[in-house]
Amino acid sequence: MEKRDSTLIPIHFTIPKFTEKVVGKIVVFYQIVVQMGKQIWQIEKRYSQYDDLNLMLSKKYANLPRFPGKGFFKLNDEACEQRRKDLQEYIRGLAVRSDLRTDPFFRDFFELDLHNSSTMCYSPIKVAQLDELPLGIRDFHYINDKGLLFFALSEMKITSRLDSYLTNLNLPWEKKKDDTYSTVGALIFYRVGLRESSGEWVFTRLWAKNFSVQTNILLWVPEKEMLFLGMDDGVIYGFSIINKGISLSQDVEIKAHSKRVMGLAYDSENGYLLSISEDGKFKCSDPTTEEPVHEEYVGKGGLKQLIHDKYYKRLFIGDGKGNVHIMSYINYPPEVVGTISTESSSCIRGMCIDNDLKYLFTGDTSGNINTFDLGPVGKERFAKQIGSIKGVSKIRYMVWTNQNREVFAGNDTGKVYIWDIENSKCVYVHEAHEYPITKMQWFEKSRYLMTVSKDKVLSVWQVPKQWIKEEAPEASEEVKVAPRKFVDDEDAKFKTNGYEKFVQEENYQENYQENYQESADNYYEDLDRGNTGESAFENIENGYDPLGGGMVSTKPVKKNDDDLLGWSN
Repeated sequence: MEKRDSTLIPIHFTIPKFTEKVVGKIVVFYQIVVQMGKQIWQIEKRYSQYDDLNLMLSKKYANLPRFPGKGFFKLNDEACEQRRKDLQEYIRGLAVRSDLRTDPFFRDFFELDLHNSSTMCYSPIKVAQLDELPLGIRDFHYINDKGLLFFALSEMKITSRLDSYLTNLNLPWEKKKDDTYSTVGALIFYRVGLRESSGEWVFTRLWAKNFSVQTNILLWVPEKEMLFLGMDDGVIYGFSIINKGISLSQDVEIKAHSKRVMGLAYDSENGYLLSISEDGKFKCSDPTTEEPVHEEYVGKGGLKQLIHDKYYKRLFIGDGKGNVHIMSYINYPPEVVGTISTESSSCIRGMCIDNDLKYLFTGDTSGNINTFDLGPVGKERFAKQIGSIKGVSKIRYMVWTNQNREVFAGNDTGKVYIWDIENSKCVYVHEAHEYPITKMQWFEKSRYLMTVSKDKVLSVWQVPKQWIKEEAPEASEEVKVAPRKFVDDEDAKFKTNGYEKFVQEENYQENYQENYQESADNYYEDLDRGNTGESAFENIENGYDPLGGGMVSTKPVKKNDDDLLGWSN
C-alpha cells in the first residue's frame, strides 16, 4: 500500500546528565533536552515522574519501550548514570510513536504545547449519550432514515445470569410457573429526536420485550422492514414494525442453532436468512416457513464474526482459530471459495472490508490487526495476508473509514484505537467507555461514530477530520529552561482530573472549534428540512429527527425506574 508523508514534526530527546538538588532532601533530577524541528528546550524530571508517565501511558498503549526498574536502595553515581542511559533509551522509544503525539500526558510531560503553541490536537466530541438502559448492550442498530434505534440487551454478570436461570427453571416436582420470569435479556426500541429549545438529543423509548435468555446479535433488513434477533440459545426471532412505527410484532421464530448466534445476513434475492453460530454451523433459513434450507460446518473453534459483502454476494466468516472463510452465495447452496489464516491463530472478533482496494482487515483477541489482499472477485482462493499490526489485546469490534483510510478498533478496556492503515500506525486512542466495547456504527459523510458497551451506555461522537496539526516552531536563539517548582512526590504526580478539565476548557473550545465548525458548516449548508439524505445526520435541525424522520416530540424523556422494561408485545 502506498505510504503517506507524515505531517508530524520530528522530535528528538536526549538526557545529557543528572544532577542532585536539595528539596527537603537530596533528590536526583534527570535533565531532558527536547528538540522539535528547530526549537530546543530543557526540562528536568525526577525518576518518579518518569514512572508516572509510564504508568499513565501503559494503561492506553501497547508495546511501549522497556522502562527501567525501581531500586530499593539509594543509588550511587554509577547506578544513576546507568539509569540516565536507560531513561534516555526509553523516551527515545516514545519519540518515534506517532500515537503518543496526541496524548495529553505525553504532551504535558515534555511541554510540547508550552514551546509550540501552534500545534492543535483534535479529539472526538460527545454530542449525545443514552445511559438509562437496565442491562449491558450486546448489539444495537440505528436506522438512519427512520430515526429508530434498537438495542439487544443482556445481563453481563454471570452470577446474576445463573441466579435468573435457577429462578426460571421448572423442576419436575414443582408446579408449573406462570408466564413471569426473571429477565436475562431484552430487546428495546427507541425513537430519537432533537429538543427544539436546546438542540439536545431526545431518546424516547417506544417498546420493549423481555427474554429468559441472553440476546446477542441484531440485523435490520430494509427490504422486508424487519428486524432479526439472534439469541444465546441459537433461536432467531423476526420482528416487524407496526402501529405507525411505535411498536414491534414478533412474526418469526427459527430454531436455527444449538449454541449462541454470532452473525446474521440476509439474501434479498432468494429471501433467505443466513446465520453463523458458536456451534460451528453456517445455516440458510427461510423466514416464511421457519425451516432451514441448507447447513454445513465451517471452520474450527466455533464461528465468531460475520460481515456481508452484498454487492459481490460474499460472506466473510471468522472463526475461533484465526481463520477467515470466504463464502459465495451467487449459486445455491452457498460454498466456501477460499480460506485465509492469520499468523497468530487467535480468535477473530472484529472484521471490516475496503471494497475500493479489495482489502480485508481482521482484529483478534491477541490485539493483532491483519490486512489481507482479496484480489479479484472469483479468485478468493488466492487471497493472502500482506500485513499485520500489533496492538492491544482483545479487539472486540472494528469499522472502516473510507475517507481517511483508518480502522477504528474497539477493545475490552472500552477504548477505540484509530489505526492509519497506510502507515501502519496508531494515530489516536479514544477512551470511549469504562467497560468492553461491544458494537460501533460509523456514518462516513457526517463523521459520527456511535459506540455501545457493557457499561449500559450508548455514546455519539463527532470525529475530527484530522487528529493533530503541527507547524514547525521558529528556531530558538538559545536553549530555554522552563522555570520549575520543586515539590514532593505526591504533588509531582499528574493531576489527572485537573488536566482533563484544562483539555476540555482550552483544547475543546480553542483547538477543536475551527475544525468542528468547518465540518458543521458543510453539513448544514443548503439544508432542506423536508428531505432525507444518505446519512441521517445530514438532516439535524432543531425540532427534526436527527435521522431524517421528520418532526419529533420535544417533551423531556421521563425515566421510570419501576418500569425499565415495562412495555412488551
